[in-house]
Amino acid sequence: MSRAMKVLVCVVGVGVMLVWADPVMAVTRQFTLLADGPCAGTAESGMATGTFTLDTDTRNVDYSISITGLSSNETGKHVHGPYDSCETMGGSILAFLPVGNDVSGSYVLATEQDVQDMIDGKHWINIHTQSHTGGELRGQIAVVPVPAVSEWGLAVMTLLVLSTGTVVLARRRRGLQA
Repeated sequence: MSRAMKVLVCVVGVGVMLVWADPVMAVTRQFTLLADGPCAGTAESGMATGTFTLDTDTRNVDYSISITGLSSNETGKHVHGPYDSCETMGGSILAFLPVGNDVSGSYVLATEQDVQDMIDGKHWINIHTQSHTGGELRGQIAVVPVPAVSEWGLAVMTLLVLSTGTVVLARRRRGLQA
């Protein structure tokens, strides 16, 4: 078998593995947070934004949250789940988070169902203040969509096969012209 043919076989093999790779097997998933007063049923203009990273193997969640414009001092914040909407109270408290305008840390989800609920967008955050003891800001923790590995794999495989084919054809032409 020629060297070019060996390269082509390797390229096709890697491409096939990428195409059949399952994106659900990803070890980490990224999430964003946007919490506001209207979601909590208040007229307050404060806002909380954040990022969350879930390790699906260990159930560990790393987070970073930034809060601005609260009407009074914060008294607590926590993650609820599962629930489909932040406008209605629901779900258990899954994690208590520290008080502060800029916080980061981590917590561990208790069960595999909690992991699936987070991936399904059923976790939300509630931020309590002295003025709004039931919660001044609320917001869903939403998964960041990513292209499926198989789509990228197909694109990479196509480009590699085309480029390898071009090299093989160019070498053959040189060989025929000699």
